[in-house]
Amino acid sequence: MLTCNATYPWRPLGRIVDLFILPTLCIVGLFLNLACLFVFSRRTIGHAEGDIVADTWTSKPLSSGEQRFSDGVMSPKRKQTFQRRAHPLVPTLIVLSVCDSLQLMFSLFVLFLPALHDHMEMDPWGVVAQVAYIATGTLAGGLLASNCASIWTMCYITVQRHRAIVKPLSTVNDAKSSTKRVLPLVGIAIMAVVFNAPVWFQFSWSVYHVDGNRWFLIHQPSTLALSDDYRKVMHKILYPFAVYFGPLILISVLNMRILSYIALKRIESIGHKRRMARERRSVWLLLSIVILFFTCHTGGLIIRFVDQKTYEQSACFIFAKDFVNVLFNVNSFANPMLYFFFTKQFRDLRTNWGFTRNNSASKRLIKGVSSTKPTQTSLGSQV
Repeated sequence: MLTCNATYPWRPLGRIVDLFILPTLCIVGLFLNLACLFVFSRRTIGHAEGDIVADTWTSKPLSSGEQRFSDGVMSPKRKQTFQRRAHPLVPTLIVLSVCDSLQLMFSLFVLFLPALHDHMEMDPWGVVAQVAYIATGTLAGGLLASNCASIWTMCYITVQRHRAIVKPLSTVNDAKSSTKRVLPLVGIAIMAVVFNAPVWFQFSWSVYHVDGNRWFLIHQPSTLALSDDYRKVMHKILYPFAVYFGPLILISVLNMRILSYIALKRIESIGHKRRMARERRSVWLLLSIVILFFTCHTGGLIIRFVDQKTYEQSACFIFAKDFVNVLFNVNSFANPMLYFFFTKQFRDLRTNWGFTRNNSASKRLIKGVSSTKPTQTSLGSQV
């Protein structure tokens, strides 16, 4: 009977996971996230010439080129500038896609290259080995930072959507200032890097003399990485609370409040009903992202409480870490598909169109006059 520590079948299974499943997920997921970035980041300002728009009524005499109506005068055709404003979810979804893209790209270097070198039994002092040493020592912190930035961005999205739906008046000033939207996202990125900065100090670098004139840059666990107190505080207290339990509680409570508010909200009109349906889909999108995240990262949380010094040579434990790393990237691979399906093929993220006329004196349209109006595809409340 096979035991968990037996090399067979864990080693062959690990080869399949590391050399085939992991790079496929990373490459395809990176392509999907880049495609989402292209969709989300489209910002256009177009010009429509020759559109007739009713001007403010005046009592001035008619001049050539003006058209007379029964109640007043409409100015000739004017040039309009149509401006496009993104739905409040778009900037934060851009950040999520960037984080997922970085995570998938870093995984190719931090996870795939060492596994490729190991399973293919390459030259221990070859080019692949050198690149793997440098990648794991320099990009491991970035891999964890992108993971933290992703979950904290989801927390920020949930807080903002809760304000916009439950207390819409509190977001009026925020909607007018793009700086108030960008600064928190920049702050999240900085905090994620600072929180994971100790990871870069877990490696002790040295130059190893191979033979002749060959030199090899290697790293080993530093004194910080071997410290029991550091591992206990960072791996068993700070990281689980800051990246798992705290965000899980916050996001779950706020999203359930949003869903309860939408369910109890009295439907006042067809337009209001459609808007609330779109908001409901946006909440289910956030819930799906969170459920997927914690499903894929629960194994990574559990493995932090395992004594790695005791089991690090176990074939079963090595395979478990490989499987956890695959789940780690399944989350980033699947997020773009959630964006696609839970926003009705991105239609819920259509932008709000408005226009500005070159004539600054024209302030409003007059009822009762035939005019060309810009198409509105608003998704609803603004953050």
